[in-house]
Amino acid sequence: MIKKRIPRDLIFDPYPKRKPAVFRRFLVLLIVGLSTAIAALYVKAEGDPENAPVVDAGALTAYANNGLRADVLHLNTHADIKINGLLVDVIYHQRFKNRSDEWVNGVYTFPLPENAAVNDMTIRIGERIIKGEIKERADARKIFEKAVKEGRRAALTEQQRPNLFTQRIGNIPPGEEIEVTLRFLDIARFQRDHFSWRLPTTLTPRFVPGTPLQLADTPVEVVNSQLSGFAGWALATDEVDDAPLITPPIATASSGHSNPLSLTVSLQAGLELARIDALYHQLDIRKEAQGHHIYLKEGQSEMDRDFVLQWSPVASASPTAALFQQQLGNEKYAMLMVMPPQHPQPQALPRDIIFIIDTSGSMQGQSIVQAKASLQLAVSKLTLNDRFNVIAFNDRPLSMFASPQIADEATTRMAKGWIAALQAEGGTQMAPALSAAFMQSDEPERLQQVVFITDGAVGNESALFSQIKAQAKQKRLFTVGIGSAPNSYFMTKAAEYGRGTFEYIGDVSEVNQRMNRLFDRLNGSVAKNISIGWPQDAELFPANVPDLYRDEPVLSFARLSDMPYTVSVSGETASKKWRRSVSSEQVTNTNGIGARWGRKKIAHIEDLGRNGELSEDTVKSQIIDVALTHRLLSRFTAFVAVDTQIARNDSALRPPLRAVVPNMLAQGQQLAYPRTATRAQLMLWIGALCLLAGLGILLVQWRHRHD
Repeated sequence: MIKKRIPRDLIFDPYPKRKPAVFRRFLVLLIVGLSTAIAALYVKAEGDPENAPVVDAGALTAYANNGLRADVLHLNTHADIKINGLLVDVIYHQRFKNRSDEWVNGVYTFPLPENAAVNDMTIRIGERIIKGEIKERADARKIFEKAVKEGRRAALTEQQRPNLFTQRIGNIPPGEEIEVTLRFLDIARFQRDHFSWRLPTTLTPRFVPGTPLQLADTPVEVVNSQLSGFAGWALATDEVDDAPLITPPIATASSGHSNPLSLTVSLQAGLELARIDALYHQLDIRKEAQGHHIYLKEGQSEMDRDFVLQWSPVASASPTAALFQQQLGNEKYAMLMVMPPQHPQPQALPRDIIFIIDTSGSMQGQSIVQAKASLQLAVSKLTLNDRFNVIAFNDRPLSMFASPQIADEATTRMAKGWIAALQAEGGTQMAPALSAAFMQSDEPERLQQVVFITDGAVGNESALFSQIKAQAKQKRLFTVGIGSAPNSYFMTKAAEYGRGTFEYIGDVSEVNQRMNRLFDRLNGSVAKNISIGWPQDAELFPANVPDLYRDEPVLSFARLSDMPYTVSVSGETASKKWRRSVSSEQVTNTNGIGARWGRKKIAHIEDLGRNGELSEDTVKSQIIDVALTHRLLSRFTAFVAVDTQIARNDSALRPPLRAVVPNMLAQGQQLAYPRTATRAQLMLWIGALCLLAGLGILLVQWRHRHD
């Protein structure tokens, strides 16, 4: 007799098991997985800079409590620029007009030259001018926030990077204007046969690498900015913990609004000039008895590209030396410029040259066109004496060759085709690309050079400088800044740490001239072992004068008790030793040399901290001491100005609108924010694991039921 098993579904069970338990576990995991995945997509959309706020140009955008946007503050900028020889003195006016019927608090993150010594700040309310005070940064913030809560009009100016600053304005009345005025000092650059000075007006969005920080690990200053609604589009990360403070929104001009800049330049070159021009603007130039007065031809210009002024002396009047001094109390501050003599080019040495080209998303538009044209020209200038390689990078580096190859006709032709196919997309992970370049051939009998072509749009500059110092060794790094708004701080400092020099290319029409000039330096003699005969008690910056490339001057800043009768400068080139002397009778007395020396000392202290020679606490205390002595803005000091009159008696009842100013989209760029860190990837992995676990449980249950 064959026994048949009765199907389970026909058996009555007086104590049924809770069969749905497994299914409930699956449902829980399914819900968690899907929720996490959806949340990840939301976080990605929220944190992805492509979804960052894009706002009308020239207007501070205020967000009311109901989240509606209102363009309420108009920004107008005017710069009064005085140039005396090498010295640049700028009065920088920012006028904020409240066009609404509400009170407004505003914030504006903006660029200035990377060597700017900001030493004064005032605010103007009607006919009254209130002078700003320099304070430790934390104290200045407390003063500002207390004043705003009390209903007083106030302004706070802070430094985020040496070339990036933040202006906060509190309690701007309906229909009224508040003007914030900064004074900063800078130095013109002298190269070969001309002077130049650059005023940045906008910025390229910075890529922020790293993992997002938890709230408990985020700096208090950043948390407070986020809570007050003034944070940028990027999250704070373990590599860039102040990312929300350096990522303001970007504005397009398509709306018809404008962010206008006007300027006047008083140029007293001290030399007979052959030419004055601006690289990216049309000028109205008027020659007068005391020099030249210069204006924008159209009166105003959009703040969507750097203003770069150039002036060239006649050939017979090119400077060889200049000496400036300022007396402050019992101390003198001096600045010396000396041009080393120019000698014939030495015989070209064999070399290995590694080109790095930035192909990240911030390079989209004209920037990648300029970068590829520059690199192709550079490759065409190589000789059979050279070996080369090309590394392109965005999220990761990609080397054209496994090792440097002889620059023969076949390899250079292959390289040009490879370069032509490059596209700009993805993040800006510079560190792996730099490591790949520095790890290439290191044969001592060959010159070792790295040429880095980029817009410098990163937020982790300090970590990259440390990497360059640690890895460069015998290689020299040369940077080429690309685009109409490059990160000049990264360009100059990276070249300094890499013992090289830098160039800028802001337009395709400049490629030939700038790359030829760069190759003159790459091939040219280096002035080295430079010594300056300052008195023994002088405090100098730079402490050790770096090697100089062809057509670069010696620049030295000193604090000393008394000026010597002569200051001698000596050095060596490939062909011979040289020596020059500058008499104190040639000295020019001028203001601002002390502030410029203070700025150089602060940069030196920052370098010592970055190199591990000073603790962070020591760096902070020393910088505060120098900054307060010379009334200088720094990352540990800030300017604050507060109106003595209470403007709002109802400040506790109704908070003002919060306003964030956009920077203009740089000319020639496409609106593609760098893809930076969010928690989306982690959350997607968690969601996927939950879904897999749920499916695994269902599979086990299915097998159990069919056994």
